[in-house]
Formats: sequence, structure tokens, C-alpha cells
Amino acid sequence: MGFGNLERARHALPYALTGAALLPLSLLFPFMSFARGGVENEMNLFQSAQTLYQDGSIVLSFLVFGFIVVLPSLVILAVLLISLSLNTRRDLPGLPWVARFLYRVESWGMVEVFIIGVFVSLVKIAKMATVGLGLSLWTYVAFAAVLVAAVTRLDKLVVWEHIESVRR
Repeated sequence: MGFGNLERARHALPYALTGAALLPLSLLFPFMSFARGGVENEMNLFQSAQTLYQDGSIVLSFLVFGFIVVLPSLVILAVLLISLSLNTRRDLPGLPWVARFLYRVESWGMVEVFIIGVFVSLVKIAKMATVGLGLSLWTYVAFAAVLVAAVTRLDKLVVWEHIESVRR
């Protein structure tokens, strides 16, 4: 196993810890606000899925919530567990299952796609209303960046070699 790859994989831990702190913060604060004709509306990430649900887009609301909150939460948790094991050089219960889960769902991570979609939408909405960017948007952008950084640090070969070595 290459020393550089293992060291790079161990660097996933600070990114995962940062992501684990940023995601809950992004859920607590307003994501954005809209004002038009004296009427202002503010929403957070939960309300985006809730509004879709109330408007009758039930499947879409579950997909939005799943891809912007639930799946990223599970991915950051998986990265946290794997990188914790890498850094402590210890086996953790369910580690092979966690690694399989991570590498099966990592391509479904849509946080960066969601961020791009938000900014594209903002360009269009800004022509019709005054848009305010909330603290939650910026913490979610930071979360997306550290999530991508954390996942890209975990080379599959290094992770599986580590799992084999701690399971012996």
C-alpha cells in the first residue's frame, strides 16, 4: 500500500468532522428569502421539501429531502467511520458494510448538483423578485465542498486494504 495514498485517506477525517458539523447548521437557519411586491417569504431546507409535499408533489418532496439531507448525512457518517478506522488503525463493527454502502451511493451524491441548480435558479428568480441568501445556503455550500473533499480522499483500494489488514 502506498504511503501517500494512505496519508491522503487519513486526511478525510477532518473533512468528515467539518461536514458533520456543517450539515446540521445548514438545516437550522434560513436558506434564502424572496421579496416581491411587499411580500417576503423565507425558507429553510426542510421547508423546501415540505412545500413540495403540501403542493402535492409527494414523490418529489421525498426525493429532494432524501438527496439533499438524508443521503448526504449517511455518506458523511460513512466517511467519518471509515476515516476514523483509518486514523486509529482499528476495526469498527460493520466496517465492510459501511465501505460497500459508501462506494455504492457515492455516485448518487447530489449536493454539488443541488448547489449548481440553486445558483442557476437564483439567476432566473432574481429577475422576478429580490432574493436574499441565508446563512444556511453558505453552510450548505461549505458542506458540499468538504463532503466532496472527504469522499475523494478515500481511495477504494486503500480503504479495502485497510479493512483487510485490521480484520486479520
